[in-house]
Amino acid sequence: MLVAVADYVGVSKSSAGRIVRDVSRAIARLYSNYIYVHNNTQEDFYNIARFPRVLGAVDGTHILMQSPNSNIGEEFRNRKSVFSLNVQGVCDAHLRFINVVAQWPGSTHDATIFNNLELRAQCENGVYGNRWLLGDSAYPCKSYLLTPLLHTHSINELNYNQAQIKTRNTIERCFGVWKRRFPVLSLKIRLAMETTRL
Repeated sequence: MLVAVADYVGVSKSSAGRIVRDVSRAIARLYSNYIYVHNNTQEDFYNIARFPRVLGAVDGTHILMQSPNSNIGEEFRNRKSVFSLNVQGVCDAHLRFINVVAQWPGSTHDATIFNNLELRAQCENGVYGNRWLLGDSAYPCKSYLLTPLLHTHSINELNYNQAQIKTRNTIERCFGVWKRRFPVLSLKIRLAMETTRL
């Protein structure tokens, strides 16, 4: 794809790569202007399935990439035996990202990424008060991170799971919208590691 862009614009592949890198870094510097926790998040999430006090929904998605061809290449091979980045995202009820981390190899477990997030530390330190993140069963259940119950024994537990899953599904939809908006994320990224991992 980079070769096609370079040919179309009339620059060399290496120039196109530098342009992509520079523009990507410029966009990344604007991160905090556009990706943040919105004030009305709790009410908006509540309107989905009557699940109270939700800060956001968290999950990971794999972005396929070419083999890194380096000593650490195998770290990027995920459980499906393809090379990828494991991108962790947290979104609000309107499918807007409030946190995105795109630097972990595909073999990294979602819970490991979450444990290294600044957002996790903020939640543990009470920055967001008594609000919760919703995650799937790949995450550990914490006072600030609620996951589905593996076995339900009552109607209340079943209702909890249904509301949690329906509300948490926003992150799945958010990743779907993101990948449709930027189709390259559904294909294999064919860039050098320093370009792929900003």
